[in-house]
Amino acid sequence: MNQGCLKTMPKSWRQAIDAGRVPAMSGDGRIRPTAVGPDGRALFGELAAGDPARIDGATKKEIVRYDFVSRTWSPIYAMPDAATDQQVDGVFDGRRMVFALQHSLTSYDDWSVHVWDQQTNEARVLDQDAGFRGPLIYVDAAAGKAVWSKAVGKNIVEVHLYDLAASRDQVIARGQIGTAWIVGDLVIWPQIVGPGSQAVFQAASLTSGNRVETPAGLSKTGPLTQIAASGSTLVWIEGNFRAIRAWRIGWPEPRTVFDSGRDRAVDDVNVAGDIVSWHSLEPGQPVYLGDMRTGSCTQVTERNGYTVSNKDAMVVIYPESKSSFGAFVVRPSRLPPLPEK
Repeated sequence: MNQGCLKTMPKSWRQAIDAGRVPAMSGDGRIRPTAVGPDGRALFGELAAGDPARIDGATKKEIVRYDFVSRTWSPIYAMPDAATDQQVDGVFDGRRMVFALQHSLTSYDDWSVHVWDQQTNEARVLDQDAGFRGPLIYVDAAAGKAVWSKAVGKNIVEVHLYDLAASRDQVIARGQIGTAWIVGDLVIWPQIVGPGSQAVFQAASLTSGNRVETPAGLSKTGPLTQIAASGSTLVWIEGNFRAIRAWRIGWPEPRTVFDSGRDRAVDDVNVAGDIVSWHSLEPGQPVYLGDMRTGSCTQVTERNGYTVSNKDAMVVIYPESKSSFGAFVVRPSRLPPLPEK
């Protein structure tokens, strides 16, 4: 992908963004989108009422679901402690929403993982922290399975594979491990396998949990800085926060999606379909979307923002928005290719 991005966003993309905007307010609370369904027709967020910008200032926090027809939000889960609880991640597989809560404003190591079932409208706890410092809790879910990484000792992390229908938890890996992701029919995670070595990708079957050979295309990579996945695609920032690489099931080797060269660094990578997102560590830290079909990219927010994704859906959130809209949903498969720069 070229280092420079398009100076002007195509009209077709601007129209898709405008059509996908969702309201940032509901009653007396502000919404922060946190999860989206695989086809973009389900959207979830955290509603905070009171003064959530001030520490301990929130008086109510709920996880809410957006109705695209009525354009309203409705609650599905009330957080027990509005002052300290916050949703840090979530993914909806079409029936169940798996989400992670953090219960401290000062520590990443106080968390729990939950699942909400839209058929029963009930939520239950799947796991909670073991009191050890580890990777920031992220969850992934697909095909009735959920995965997450859990610190259980000093530099010891377990990868959990949970069967949501059978309520069965399985530890499929243990060691110096980072965040685990579902990529197609695989669970993939980075792991340091030898003293002094850099992390390499490891893999297991999503169906059985059994370890499998790491796909050939992932056997040789540079230093893995940050990783994300959606559908059949895995993306990561390699090296010193300058290059974004991608690999998709069926590809013989990874491809470079974006390389800033000696320019400013990139962070917070994500992917949905052929669209990769990141924000640039430049003044304002705007969000960019890159199109793997053409190698072009375009800026989509003026200032701070981030994305959540799930297969053929991506939500771009810009919390500093002064308007009544604080996010938009796009379907990558419906976006025409960005023009080549």
